Amino acid sequence: MKKQFKILSLLVAILATFSFSSIMVQAVPINKQFINNNRSYRVLEPKGIIIHDTANSGATAQNNRDYFNRVYVGASAHYFVDWNGVIQTIPSNEQAWHAGGYANRNYLSIEMCNPKSGNMEQFNQVYKNTVELAASICKEHGWNSANNIFSHKYISDTYRQTDHQDPYSFLIQYGKSWNTLCQDIQNAINGQSINITSPKEESKQVNTEPTTGFTYANNAKVEGDDLYIRDSAGNRIAGRWVSDGDNITVLDISYSKQLVLVEYPTSTGVRQGYVKNVPSLIKYYYQGQYSNGSTREPSYICSNLNSRFGSLDSWESVTPLYRKDGKLCVVYSTSKGTNTKNGFVKYNDHFNKF
Repeated sequence: MKKQFKILSLLVAILATFSFSSIMVQAVPINKQFINNNRSYRVLEPKGIIIHDTANSGATAQNNRDYFNRVYVGASAHYFVDWNGVIQTIPSNEQAWHAGGYANRNYLSIEMCNPKSGNMEQFNQVYKNTVELAASICKEHGWNSANNIFSHKYISDTYRQTDHQDPYSFLIQYGKSWNTLCQDIQNAINGQSINITSPKEESKQVNTEPTTGFTYANNAKVEGDDLYIRDSAGNRIAGRWVSDGDNITVLDISYSKQLVLVEYPTSTGVRQGYVKNVPSLIKYYYQGQYSNGSTREPSYICSNLNSRFGSLDSWESVTPLYRKDGKLCVVYSTSKGTNTKNGFVKYNDHFNKF
């Protein structure tokens, strides 16, 4: 009897940690809004689907569609999926530009929109809509998830025409995995229900004191994949990488090259090197926790605030890295994407965690 009670207690504890929602999957409605810009107009006979994530926190499917319709960037996708539904921007029989030449010529593309940071409710809806869309397309073509569904990471690693690793870290951030997504798509193809699980995150204490060997306290963590160490020109250094799960200190971001100077742990001590700026893999401890005031403010290259380097918009939320000479160094977003530039700010009393 005591043993049964312990087992029951354990089950209750597990259920208290997660909220489950079991749903029967149906075909999600597709809102067709074909773009006029970023089109190939080349015939596509698809043999599968590549799933991506946008790495653009809070931007809806409509936001993404309107951007690619307005601005020529030499990139596009067939479907954008958010918490509101699905928007198709390229016809399914036309090539989109999403994962390099081979992939573009052979695969449809689904972009999972990133919800506002930490919004589990929005993520669950994005996940559900993605499963429904992918399953519906697979049913139409007689495909299955094992042979016809691929991640951008797989395409990058296999054909080496891009270096993107999505959507692995995006899924991990919300308690999912690539294997789980593929299994849920297959379950949906088979007419089975899927579980949407929302793990409750425990608040973690962040150490604000410099860890031994680091110049400043760790301010980020690598999540989702390893990052190769490179020299200042971007060339890979053989045998060196930052491991998935490592806590690191981001020191600087080269805006022109999009290389991040980091300090990272090794078995022989802390080392320094550059990694590619992959926002989906570099998770900052204090993401968006500094808010600029009501006026546009400059950012500076150095802590002496002599050389202007950029500016923060009114009320813009940016990410603190460390303090030097009492001045706060922050990373912020630009036209190049999320977390693509850093600099020092003059007024930094809005942030007091270090």
